[in-house]
Amino acid sequence: MVVAARTPWPATTTLGKWRSAGTDVAPPAAAVPCERIVVTGVGLVRRSVGGLMDRALPEPELETIRRTLEPFELESLQFHALRTRQAGRRAFISTHVLVPRAWTVQRGHDEVERVEAALRERIPDATVFTHLEPIEDPRSYADTRLDREQQRRTSG
Repeated sequence: MVVAARTPWPATTTLGKWRSAGTDVAPPAAAVPCERIVVTGVGLVRRSVGGLMDRALPEPELETIRRTLEPFELESLQFHALRTRQAGRRAFISTHVLVPRAWTVQRGHDEVERVEAALRERIPDATVFTHLEPIEDPRSYADTRLDREQQRRTSG
């Protein structure tokens, strides 16, 4: 039986004594440290692979995002289609910002800049994407899901 170089000394010592007795069977005393090595190894692999995969931000960060957006809702802005991803240390936040149709492009853009800055301030290492839409346009609500709902076409 081969013992890893980082095996705890009780497992190494016990295995060595058992092997010197002329048998290849691991002693019961070595089972616990060996099991711990396997559990630790599996945990390390899972965390390493998890760091490479992207996933939604955890609930505490989502709550921080919601709290950050609340003050803007008092200023006539609405939000929908909030999507988040985390890839390694990087956070990605995407949301649609709905504003009154009467606002100028400049005013809408200024408000979106404020929203993005507030989110970046509260969520470290965040890249924020926003999409500006008029509140009054029904098409603004057709894209709340990942894929836009198909518009029905009427022949005319």
